[in-house]
Formats: sequence, C-alpha cells, structure tokens
Amino acid sequence: MFTLRCTRKLLRRLGATPSSAVITPTTVLGDWYANLLHVRPQQLVLVMSERSLLCVLVPARPAATLAERFRSAVGELLAATGVPDDKVALELGEMTDMAVGATASRSVLGCMNDAVVQLEAYPHGRRGEWPPLVELELHLAENIYSTTGYQSPRLRTLELFGVRETVRARRVPAGHLH
Repeated sequence: MFTLRCTRKLLRRLGATPSSAVITPTTVLGDWYANLLHVRPQQLVLVMSERSLLCVLVPARPAATLAERFRSAVGELLAATGVPDDKVALELGEMTDMAVGATASRSVLGCMNDAVVQLEAYPHGRRGEWPPLVELELHLAENIYSTTGYQSPRLRTLELFGVRETVRARRVPAGHLH
C-alpha cells in the first residue's frame, strides 16, 4: 500500500479527489509524488519516490491505465538499476493497493522541479524527439540531492533494498520503451 501524491494539475487531469486518510506506506520506496509534464509530442507524468527520489516517466494517456503502467515502469526501472528480481516482485506486490492523495512535501516537489530541468537539458535527437523513457530515468537516477544525503537516487534505492553499492546497473536493450 502506498499513496500516489499528485499535484493539483494532475489531480484535475485525472478527475481524482485526494484522500485525506493518513496511510502508512508498506512499500520500500514509500509514497510517490506525481506531476503532469507537457512535453512535445506527448504529455508525461513524472513520478518520484519520496524515500529515494528515484524518478519514473509514464505517458499521461490513457489516464485510466496510469496506475498499472506506473507499476510496470517501476518494475522495469528497479530491475535496470540492479535491484534483484525477487525484491522487485515484492515491491510491486505491495504497490497493488494505491491511494491518491495531495502532495505533502515541499522538498520532494523541489527535487521534482530539478528533475524537470534535467530532462529539459538532456540531449534530444536531431528532430527534437525524446530518447527512450528508461534512458531518461537512468539519467535522472544519477542526480545528487541534499535530501538523500548527497547520494544518487540509484544508490539510495539500492541501499533501501539492502543491495550492496557494487552492483552495476543492468544494460537496457536499445529502443526499449515503457
């Protein structure tokens, strides 16, 4: 169980009313914060783990399957960062129950804003096309934030899952998309 903490902009887009219930997350990565990004040619949802600041990018459409696609993207990114398959499966199992809430941490929102700046600065193709989303996610996983003790989200995630820092990220097949 966890709460997807959405910005007002995303709540309006989803047509969702945030729950006021206080829910203690049972996931290793805690609650996730989500914001709608308008990037051409599509809209994306940037979702950031409250505990590790690991970022996942999911196409915003269709809104009805956002939660399912988000969980799938989390699984792919955790595997790509070196989290063992059994721990990925446990985390995804805990993510089957989700509440929708409003944002609650200004520091996480500030880190999300920094991630947006990093995305905008990332090199695009000759025609302005975006690289595969997992490539962008792995790039964001190497950012350094003071809220994680100046540890990258990738290393913080591995630490939270009890994985030694010597684990290298897995290679992602070329052209792999969520």
